[in-house]
Amino acid sequence: MIALLSLIAYPFILFPFFLFLFVYFVFKKLFKKSNAFSKAADATTLLLFFSIPALTKLIWHFDLGLIVIILGIFIAMILTIVEWIKSKEIDLIKLFRKIWRLMFLILTFAYIGICLGAIIQKVIELY
Repeated sequence: MIALLSLIAYPFILFPFFLFLFVYFVFKKLFKKSNAFSKAADATTLLLFFSIPALTKLIWHFDLGLIVIILGIFIAMILTIVEWIKSKEIDLIKLFRKIWRLMFLILTFAYIGICLGAIIQKVIELY
């Protein structure tokens, strides 16, 4: 049973944008006036937290899990302080949404950077 679950989950962990496309098209089809992109980004962000450490472990045998978690906490702290300075009343839902969307952007660029780094490394090794 665990082997079956890992067989299903492994492609999504290595290629999280399959999940992004799947969620995007499902929400686009089911709900005509929905924010399908936002829902897909939210689902993909959670997967990117696992995907980046797994990908770096697979390619370079280096574990980034703790660094990704610390980065997420650090960004959340900075955005909370900035929000608190701007307005004394903090709307937690809006703050969490900002943190989550910023993490989506950062983790997406990190994922793309890791993939490009692996491709460049492979090309250099071949020549």
